[in-house]
Amino acid sequence: MIGGGTAGIAWLAFCFGSVIIGVLLLFFAPAILLLPFEVAIYGIALIKNGANNMLGFTFFSPSDLDAYFRPKISYKVTDAWQVEGGANFFVGKNDYSFFGQFALNNNVYGSVRYSF
Repeated sequence: MIGGGTAGIAWLAFCFGSVIIGVLLLFFAPAILLLPFEVAIYGIALIKNGANNMLGFTFFSPSDLDAYFRPKISYKVTDAWQVEGGANFFVGKNDYSFFGQFALNNNVYGSVRYSF
């Protein structure tokens, strides 16, 4: 009897959930299907070799044909001192795309860190 009651409640919850999802799809599916959407590809690579760390981050948007590259390298000189350098590169076909608008704002940076 307990198993049958639990199965009945589970069945009602399943049916009620299906109805709620159906109603939500009625309202939101046309907007999802008619509005254009972005596809983005990103990747992260980390190489650790003792005191050396190299990190590469890439974000590419095929719909806008723009990208953002962020290489970074760090070296731990001692337990307290760390030297780091990196860059930010923006590439874009059009000036109105998200990363294309920053195409002239590429930069390189460096830092020296002491921790205690």
